[in-house]
Amino acid sequence: MHDAKKDNLKQNKNDNGKPNLFTPGRVKMTGHIVKFGIYRAEHLAPLDLVSNSVDPYVKISFAGTGVESRTIDADRNPEFNQELSLACKLPCMNSKIKVEIWDDDLTKDERVGTFYVNFKQI
Repeated sequence: MHDAKKDNLKQNKNDNGKPNLFTPGRVKMTGHIVKFGIYRAEHLAPLDLVSNSVDPYVKISFAGTGVESRTIDADRNPEFNQELSLACKLPCMNSKIKVEIWDDDLTKDERVGTFYVNFKQI
């Protein structure tokens, strides 16, 4: 029998129960760190038309969390050479890791491109 009082006592006050919203009690969530090596990009579209360039950075998101790389100024073939770490809890319902390249602008950042990696194949 489900006891809501016990569940409320176990719940962390900062998370409002969101991470375990649809998780049955018998499923144990475990924390993991997924590391990504971001090396370089090639032949990016020049979204800054005045300078015929782009100020790229990488965004990676998975299972409700995300991480960003540093921005490389005015380079259509940037070399990031950076490792990004993403904390997540498994198992999760999502199996796609979203990797995006963005152009850093003063007013509004623009998306250069997006691709997905299947987490189950890693």
